[in-house]
Amino acid sequence: MKPRSLLLIVGLLIIAQCLSRLQGQSVSGAINGEITDPAGASISGAQVIATNVQTGVSSSATSNTSGYFSITNLIAGSYNIVISSPGFKELSRSGVDVAIGAVVRLDSRLEVGSVQQKVMVSGDTPQLQTDKVEIGLTIQSKQLVDLPSEGRNPTAFAALQAGVVMSTGNEGVPSASGSSNYSFSANGQRAQLNRQLLDGVDDTEGVGGAPAIVPSTDELQEYQLITSNYDIELGQAAGAVQLFTTKSGTN
Repeated sequence: MKPRSLLLIVGLLIIAQCLSRLQGQSVSGAINGEITDPAGASISGAQVIATNVQTGVSSSATSNTSGYFSITNLIAGSYNIVISSPGFKELSRSGVDVAIGAVVRLDSRLEVGSVQQKVMVSGDTPQLQTDKVEIGLTIQSKQLVDLPSEGRNPTAFAALQAGVVMSTGNEGVPSASGSSNYSFSANGQRAQLNRQLLDGVDDTEGVGGAPAIVPSTDELQEYQLITSNYDIELGQAAGAVQLFTTKSGTN
């Protein structure tokens, strides 16, 4: 194989890997936390398993020497969490909601006992966003369906975020592909400087900055609008970033 051809193949592989990482980060969330014993000391080697309620797919991680763990690349949805470690009772948490781009903080304290003994924690877990500083809003599937919206257009919900001003005379104007879009400016930036991602793929028109495809609210699992302090992989925008995530299958 010629050196030039080899360099081309290597370059394409690097680009593909970077794109896959960007896509995964743009459509997924994470669960981080610290695991301690009753005295507050860190527990290393504890196993943490997160199971998606809708799909039944499980992801796992092990706490490090400082007791910290991180489970990344989780699709949006509700998760059941099981934490276990030799010499401690198994801890189970249900109903942990993970949103796109969110990092859920889940610190846990294990009780001394047999692994066969279990501690069940149910109900809503406080969703404190302590690991990220982005500013925006997230609307889940049920809210997208229940809340009134003209034409079932999710971009209209941008008006709910502080710092967003809807463009006058441009409400629901169809884009080049025929999809209607509610144009808006965020924090004083021009609407043409916004960026959109559909399932992690760039959905921004080359001219005008509007989304090329606007899914119906019935098609979406989640709609997220970030107006400032977004992660570096969501760059290329001086205005706001809209994330459209369509519904996936179930188990």
